[in-house]
Amino acid sequence: MAERFVAGYTVASGALSGLVGARTLQGADLLRGVDEDFVEDLTATLDLEEEELISLLDEIFSGELQEEHASEYLRVLELILVARCNKLESELELVLTYYLPNDTSGRWNPVLAALGMSTLAKQFGETTLAFPWKHVSNVIWPGVMAFTPAKLRVLRVELDGDWRGRLQALPVGLLINADSDWDPAECRTELEEGLSTLSTWVDVALSRNEGLILWMDGDQ
Repeated sequence: MAERFVAGYTVASGALSGLVGARTLQGADLLRGVDEDFVEDLTATLDLEEEELISLLDEIFSGELQEEHASEYLRVLELILVARCNKLESELELVLTYYLPNDTSGRWNPVLAALGMSTLAKQFGETTLAFPWKHVSNVIWPGVMAFTPAKLRVLRVELDGDWRGRLQALPVGLLINADSDWDPAECRTELEEGLSTLSTWVDVALSRNEGLILWMDGDQ
């Protein structure tokens, strides 16, 4: 059964972009601060040796970027997030909701729009973080969504609406296929739990006056 997850990180302004080309950090030093199991999983995902992982980090920190490494840079970004940013508690899970009957990049997009969350619906599942270049990479997976404090204030308004009431009133056709034997109530529960977690993340980021990065990974 395919599934996805979304992790959340609060990020101070300039915390990521300020690392690119600054030459103030070495890849090996950053790696020493990250859990060994996490590093092993990432090297397995990229099919790289640890030394090659360090080399990719050093390319970012030196600013000597290579276009052919764009997909690897996006992957090692997770290392930087884990080491240098604040990972938030819990995760959003897309298990049943991975199979919502639509072909949007984030799977939840039509539901979010129906819940009155137009800002989130437009961005959910889309990579919008410009890193390590000053432009957004053409690499589409994993999905790395970046929200500034200003954008988070818009999300806060959307999440303050009666989305729970709208969720219960959603047409079943937005939740399951016509021939599915799944219970749409379980999809509603998964969505409610995820959006409640996201609401907490938005509050935490705003209380710190920081941005929020959502890292969507799992089955594409």
